[in-house]
Amino acid sequence: MNQPLRFAPLLALLSAVVVAGCESSGAKPAPAAPGASTSSAAPSASASTSAVASSNALAPAAPAAPAAPAAPASLGDVAKVADATLALGDDLLARLDGKVDKANVIFSPASVSAALAMTYAGARGSTAAEMAKALHFDALAADKLHAAWAEQLAAWNVRGDKEPQVEVADRLFGQQGYGFAPAFLALTKDRYGAALESVDYAGATEAARGTINRWVSERTAKAIPELIGKGVLDTSTKLTLVNAIHLKGAWVEPFQTGATQPAKFHAPGGDVDVPTMSALRHARFAETKDAQIVALPFASAGAYDLELDVVLPVASAAPAAAQPSLRAWSAALDAASTTTVALALPRFKVSGSFGLAPTLAALGMPTAFSPRDADFSGMTAGDAKKELYISAVVHQAVLDVYESGAEAAAATAVVMEARGYVRPAHVMSVDRPFYVMIRDHKTGAVLFVAHVRNPKA
Repeated sequence: MNQPLRFAPLLALLSAVVVAGCESSGAKPAPAAPGASTSSAAPSASASTSAVASSNALAPAAPAAPAAPAAPASLGDVAKVADATLALGDDLLARLDGKVDKANVIFSPASVSAALAMTYAGARGSTAAEMAKALHFDALAADKLHAAWAEQLAAWNVRGDKEPQVEVADRLFGQQGYGFAPAFLALTKDRYGAALESVDYAGATEAARGTINRWVSERTAKAIPELIGKGVLDTSTKLTLVNAIHLKGAWVEPFQTGATQPAKFHAPGGDVDVPTMSALRHARFAETKDAQIVALPFASAGAYDLELDVVLPVASAAPAAAQPSLRAWSAALDAASTTTVALALPRFKVSGSFGLAPTLAALGMPTAFSPRDADFSGMTAGDAKKELYISAVVHQAVLDVYESGAEAAAATAVVMEARGYVRPAHVMSVDRPFYVMIRDHKTGAVLFVAHVRNPKA
């Protein structure tokens, strides 16, 4: 287990989407309009979309048609978005946790879901259908999904002295002069608060990477200093969409630092001594046949209800016998009553990173990763239509828990490229003696065979 760090109590969730295109695809960039927006505020569900094209440096010259004022999403729709993150979390946990037997696993379902929700806004056809099912977005029509996300993000962005301080920030970093669809820019601006900022991937890839990483670092209190690593972006990159959720708060009942003492922790590789916090807690507590679960709420005046839930599997359960389930744990806590709990909890820090492309494809959205079949034509305009596909999805996260609160950050990058160049599955260079056949494919009869040792002989 990693050694803990002292920190101001803070929670941050972050996600990013990278869209790229190959210059050889023949796409003709649309002319850029002046005046890139730098806004990073979280969206309101009823935010106007009519000014997106004129306020965006990368919007095509033709303005987007103004959208009618959008009605707020219903509480039921917002609940469905929350349930989608829960279901995606279960899917990812089952796969990511199964890849390791001794290492820590940490990721953010909300980060991955938000990043891919913005990506989904540009998907069409079977690509969109697969994404909706794999990401559990299919309980809502697309317009209701994005409206519900806007409501959720706005709710998290509440300000108040007695609330955990939550800041929602979104940004699109796009290749200067590239032809993005006005409707896509309007939707991401309206629903996700994602203004578009011009960068030059083609001529200054490293500078663009630095711009994105600095923006991310600022909005996660430097918890994620380098979201985009070297090699993730290249000259064919067209767009990076970033979503960050940053929370700073304290427990309703902080742990007393004087009560923290070293204690044995039975890790898979052997017992270790870890600083362990101890206290009597008046908290919601559930005990099932598989686990004990306690809720540690952050201090709040009631605008929203954020908590850290701790799940302790029963010691006698074999790993395969008690499959982790965020949905089941959440249901158990929702039905639990408040009681007094003698809690001993390690002070800890965990971190991890994953490549999620194979996992997401296995969850049921393989077409999004296909250079031949992916359809993200909702993102692009003109000759650039239908040229993008997802080439990689990377995720990293870190979580710190301390006496006064918790700090966490997560980042997701979805890299998309153009199908102008398709990477071959195999390479065959005929540069040594070889055989040839002339055969009747219908019957299988071979008419001629040759063994060519020297083509110039």
